Amino acid sequence: MKPLLYTLFFILLFTSCNNSQKRSGTTFAQEEQVTDSFALFTKNEEFPIDSFTQGSPKLSVDLKMHFIVSSDKEREFAINNAIVEHVFGYKNLEPQTAMDSFANYMKEEYMQLKDEYYNEKSINGGGEWFNYNYDIVSQITNGRENTINYSIHNVSYTGGPHGSEFYTFLNFDSKSGKEIKLNDIFKDNYYEALTDRLTVALAKQKNAKSLEELQEIGYLILNDMYPTDNFLLKTDSIVFHYNRYDIAPYALGETTISFSYDELKDMLRK
Repeated sequence: MKPLLYTLFFILLFTSCNNSQKRSGTTFAQEEQVTDSFALFTKNEEFPIDSFTQGSPKLSVDLKMHFIVSSDKEREFAINNAIVEHVFGYKNLEPQTAMDSFANYMKEEYMQLKDEYYNEKSINGGGEWFNYNYDIVSQITNGRENTINYSIHNVSYTGGPHGSEFYTFLNFDSKSGKEIKLNDIFKDNYYEALTDRLTVALAKQKNAKSLEELQEIGYLILNDMYPTDNFLLKTDSIVFHYNRYDIAPYALGETTISFSYDELKDMLRK
């Protein structure tokens, strides 16, 4: 299965996020006004595992994704291509094409379960657990100055004792369309110092007095703390989000650690 970026739940926005920027250059007699907005792209399909039997278990794919539509096509491509690659694992595909390709890929993977389904049905007469689903929704909000926050909530069930739920957060420079990474906002050699602050913040959040106490609760047993790339540059704070299994077992759920910009000012680039 193609890798999908780990991703978080907000109410799906059906409104647009409007921004504008000015561009000048030697080929323009006047400054050109660049306009853009986010449009909702959808893909909703169901694939019965046994198309000849009414009520057959099925795969449901429901995608509701926002992509930018801009008069600046380079900026549009930069943002949309980053979203497509993070969510679906494809490069250089148009948004709707990527969504269609992903749905078809999931269908092909699902249909490989036919023999297993028929075997289960002949033995137990059931097979309800072959009802699979894959749902993705997105949200766009304004972050800190000149920053677009892009949030993705991914919920799926593809067999096993429970489904999967994770969030993916992306940040874009609203002027250039460039995706903002940790290296862009933190000074060089930030990793160890930020790791320490994240560990201390987690301990405080969980009322633990040491790493050992955190581990007794269930955190940082299989994985060490690390500055996750899954973060948001909000208007007043930087929010780091760890999905299930990132730093704790499934039962402990997700973990969110926030810092005000002032708390990290000694580590941030100007």
